[in-house]
Amino acid sequence: MIGIYLLLKSDVVFILRQYCQTSLVDEESLVNIIKSKINNQHLYVISDDIQKKRDKHLYDMSYEVDSYVEDLWEIFEEHGNKLIIAGDAYLNSGNFIHYIEQLKELDIENKEKYHDFAVEHLKSFIKENLDWMKDGSFGDAQNILDFDVSLPDYYEECIKESDQSAVNSVEQIITMMRDIRQKHGWNNEPEVLSKVQPKDIKQYILDNPKYCKEVVRFLSSPEGKDLNVSEYTENVISVFQDLSKSQNKNHADKAKKILKYLENTNK
Repeated sequence: MIGIYLLLKSDVVFILRQYCQTSLVDEESLVNIIKSKINNQHLYVISDDIQKKRDKHLYDMSYEVDSYVEDLWEIFEEHGNKLIIAGDAYLNSGNFIHYIEQLKELDIENKEKYHDFAVEHLKSFIKENLDWMKDGSFGDAQNILDFDVSLPDYYEECIKESDQSAVNSVEQIITMMRDIRQKHGWNNEPEVLSKVQPKDIKQYILDNPKYCKEVVRFLSSPEGKDLNVSEYTENVISVFQDLSKSQNKNHADKAKKILKYLENTNK
């Protein structure tokens, strides 16, 4: 029962709400989310176990504090950062930090051990969930960063590494453009796209039909006309203009047709 409850309390709700409003649904995202929830079903059993330990600690007069600390720590040691799931109803960063703080309070001698353990796993969580961190819903991301003075700097390092990786990866650039179109908004994508050099854009257009198609779709979308992405879109248009004057007739003809199409869609 808890698995069904948490499933409905999660990101599935967003897709269902989107369908009710638009009659459109991102089937791939929905399938991936449901598969993920099924694969993580055992984690819901763990969360249920944690809650039972908590209730026993609160209400069972025969349950010693030392036993509670030992039982809770055993769960955390065994499962580590699997106990933090972005957007989950119970296995979230807030509850993870809450129980770590509780362990520190109940077992002062090992306070540093619990703290270091949390920092290690919060770093893993940050690195693997940068988009969720950037979204910053309900202040959860800030709560993570406030846990230890080292985490804000680590977060910034992860963003820089991710941005540089994205700039150097045509697949990630394609994904960014698609995400902006589909979500009708952005986080730091405009900043990342602005760093893609014209010479790289030209190479992507010539070597990757998938990129060429997506960038044309992006330029013709309302989001592609926004000032926030103007530096990137101006670079792309400039590349197409250069290609339209190419000595390679095939390149020139296709670039001219694309520019004509974009001109018509922008009227």
